[in-house]
Amino acid sequence: MDDLFRKYIDMEVKVEFDRREYADTQSQDTKRFRVIGVHNEDADDLPMSVGVELLSRELQT
Repeated sequence: MDDLFRKYIDMEVKVEFDRREYADTQSQDTKRFRVIGVHNEDADDLPMSVGVELLSRELQT
């Protein structure tokens, strides 16, 4: 991300993962998360935070 020149970044990511095995069956699942970052000019850094699931969009439908 060294070539990213934004003050703010706000994106949605989809993470795919394997669930724990149960009764000799293992399923896969996906979750969506919001990732936000604010450029810190003093440290020339862009710390990122992962937010909670994007439930508000799902509740609106």
